Amino acid sequence: MSYTVIFPHAEIGPGNRAFLIIQSDLKQIGVQLNLQPMDDTAAFDAIGAPDFKYLNFDLAMWDWIPNIDPDFILSILGCNQYGSWSDTGYCNPAYDKLYQEQGVAVNPQKRRQIVDQMQQMIYNQRPYIVLTNDDQIDVWSTHFAGIVESRRASSTRSRCSAWSPRTRPRPNTTDLSWLADRVPGCLVLGR
Repeated sequence: MSYTVIFPHAEIGPGNRAFLIIQSDLKQIGVQLNLQPMDDTAAFDAIGAPDFKYLNFDLAMWDWIPNIDPDFILSILGCNQYGSWSDTGYCNPAYDKLYQEQGVAVNPQKRRQIVDQMQQMIYNQRPYIVLTNDDQIDVWSTHFAGIVESRRASSTRSRCSAWSPRTRPRPNTTDLSWLADRVPGCLVLGR
């Protein structure tokens, strides 16, 4: 059994090490993984081929760097994202319905319940397999002047997915910081 793993340029570095670990482990059970490095555009095109029907790839490694609010990262799995943001070819009308519901929910607890339900759905159906959970550390200093702090820098604590099964409220918070648990290094499953 042999599979090709599409490997975008964006994954070079830590992604190489992750691939080698996965490759070695799967080799022990008779599964061969072959790395196919590509620039990011070619990788996206290869994942969606042919004509964004997502039929010609086995596996891909990539990551996401979402904002602290999960709306965007949840949106990429919508049926309407074929040929756009989708890098999985995942389409589930029930998921789309929940996405619309969370987008108009005004009660934070109700929205969280909907988002948790969406995360569980994605966890169970596995368009992504989460490989790592890397925390990003932001450092500030008052010794510099004239630098405007980016709101985005403080919101991207780590990367890839808003649907980690580990996502849960942090103790003693009343804001949406529970959304800060993100996971990078996704393994995207082909159809």
